Amino acid sequence: MPEYRKKLILWIIVIFLAALLLRLSVILVWTPAPYPDWLDYVKLAESIVKNGSFSIDGVSNIYRAPIYPAFLAAIYYFSPDHLYRIATIIQSLLSATTCVLIFLLVNNRWGIRIGLFAGIVAAIAPDLILYCAYLLTETLYIFLMTLLLYLLIKYTDKSWGAVFSGILLGTSALIRPLALIFLPFIIYWARKTQNAKIHRIILISLLTLFVIIPWSIRNYYVSDSIQLVSSAGPVNLWLGNNEDGTGKFNYEGEKDKIAYSDTMTESEKNSQYCFEVYKFISQKPLSELRLLALKFVFFITPSGERYFLTTNNSLQNIFIYILSGIFFEFLFIGTAISLFMADKKNTAIFKMYIYTTLIFVLIFFFLERFRITAYPAFIPLSTIGWVYLINKENRRKKLIIVLLAILSQIILSIIALVLSPEIIRKALAIFM
Repeated sequence: MPEYRKKLILWIIVIFLAALLLRLSVILVWTPAPYPDWLDYVKLAESIVKNGSFSIDGVSNIYRAPIYPAFLAAIYYFSPDHLYRIATIIQSLLSATTCVLIFLLVNNRWGIRIGLFAGIVAAIAPDLILYCAYLLTETLYIFLMTLLLYLLIKYTDKSWGAVFSGILLGTSALIRPLALIFLPFIIYWARKTQNAKIHRIILISLLTLFVIIPWSIRNYYVSDSIQLVSSAGPVNLWLGNNEDGTGKFNYEGEKDKIAYSDTMTESEKNSQYCFEVYKFISQKPLSELRLLALKFVFFITPSGERYFLTTNNSLQNIFIYILSGIFFEFLFIGTAISLFMADKKNTAIFKMYIYTTLIFVLIFFFLERFRITAYPAFIPLSTIGWVYLINKENRRKKLIIVLLAILSQIILSIIALVLSPEIIRKALAIFM
């Protein structure tokens, strides 16, 4: 076996085991409070196993995407009493594998030294570690999308690579419909930067739809309305774009609006939500621009409500909040530096993947757990940016870039506080 291959396998094992140990250490000592989404996924998993139906309290569900509940159902079928523990262990394994894939992604383009740096950064990423303890879609989705990026970068020129890429993208969309926004970027990237043959691009697109369509047919049969993956789109669109909007999740508005729509059919609900959004944007365009600005600022600054910080002000949660914020700041600055590199072709797919998540946030609303789905691109871009900075050439220019990135973060954070004063109130509540 060549020396390089031996070294590569060794680092794969080291990164995987280190990442796995960190994740298992957390899930064994920490059990977070369940999100409402978490409780729904468990109910759906139980319904799949016990009743053979995708339903909550006997009512067919089209609000949730199917793959993550099916993942939990497979575990529940074999061990109903240990669902949480087994699921979090499997998620830890998937997340550790994600770290290996990020290592291979970067190694494939920039060599083993930078790849190792990326793998270590992924292994110690606080959000990637902590979300293994949540029964939420993030860990599984991030694993599949990282695998998709790896296939796209390494095997775009192979027909079988196109086949598996389409299947992976469709499966990811059945976890989080956000993945569908990535499809136009894949088509553009494959054609423009990889000179991929048209039939391979068409193959990726058709297979993505082929995976989704059976579920779309099921949704139509259940609700008598067209729902490609889930019915969450219109209500989430309204939550992120209304006169009471904050740029984040609007809990009170959601409750009021759903109660108002209870007597409607699913199609009528969707039409009503979309009409309310249209009315808000057309009547108050400046308010909509303010919300867009807020969402953008939240996306690129370490602000928000991680791990119920504002409802559980324990020292542990405050520490996690600060640590995650510092880590994202590290990623942001490294990514900003990478934008000044000459290697545009090799970084294009990562930038487009980040655009996917940003577009989703701008359309709907911001939550930290939405942003971490961009980590498969943020981490590679950040690490190659920092390695570029360390090199001796043009150090003065690079230092200026870093200072500008830090200054921009400070300015944007101040803008976020001005545009969203509830952040100040919640921050003061922690210490009062």
